[in-house]
Amino acid sequence: MLLSRQSVTAPGISVIDVAPELRPHPLPGAGETLSAAGLVYRGSHGQRQIQATEVAVGG
Repeated sequence: MLLSRQSVTAPGISVIDVAPELRPHPLPGAGETLSAAGLVYRGSHGQRQIQATEVAVGG
């Protein structure tokens, strides 16, 4: 999610890197919840992001 030209993340927004084989089908839409677990690392734009090892859709 691109919030502005200066930043790709902000408080309350998480960047999650999900490998194609872990992506749910169909992909969640607007208003749906998604949870992910994995290691946190620094992304190419300096943001902290999760490299997902587990993904779940719904609450």
